[in-house]
Amino acid sequence: LDGNEHVDEFDYIIIIGAGAAGSVLAGRLTEDPNVTVCVPETHKANHTATAALRRVGQPEEIANVVNFLVSEESSFITCATIDVNGG
Repeated sequence: LDGNEHVDEFDYIIIIGAGAAGSVLAGRLTEDPNVTVCVPETHKANHTATAALRRVGQPEEIANVVNFLVSEESSFITCATIDVNGG
């Protein structure tokens, strides 16, 4: 757009938004009940000590941002990345 066109002249408007997830405690990364993914306690402790909120995120916290981005509540947000990393 050069400022002279109107948006209604286009067939489609593409809105892009992204959530950039930080360290998240995701539990199982596979559907196989025989496989467990372990994160070393030292890794968790290091992240917790350096994160602003002093904890690891939960999957639901990332999902909340994604739900927001695909909802009408985010209709005026374009080309944005929302950091979801606890600081």
